[in-house]
Amino acid sequence: MAKRLAETPLTPRLIPEAHLPHDAGDWTNAHIWLHKPPMALWCMAASIKVFGAKPWAVRVPSILRSALAVGLLAHFAIQIDPKMRRYFFAGRPDTYRDEEVVA
Repeated sequence: MAKRLAETPLTPRLIPEAHLPHDAGDWTNAHIWLHKPPMALWCMAASIKVFGAKPWAVRVPSILRSALAVGLLAHFAIQIDPKMRRYFFAGRPDTYRDEEVVA
């Protein structure tokens, strides 16, 4: 689907041309169910347009959105509680304490 959206961004298609004629006015029989939101498909289509029709090119937008989500989560958590900074940038959060340990 995303490969075809790279060619025609506003028309979702599984194949370039229809094999059987259909009536565009009969909306009960002429439809395509999109299982992903259009923005995700458009991002995949843009990635295919930039990087070519490769399997990893379809995954690039999801990886970027995931990285952005993790970054935003860290940012908002640090805004709520500045002590959270050490949890996002430490290897093991239980190794850091506020008080000094006296042996």
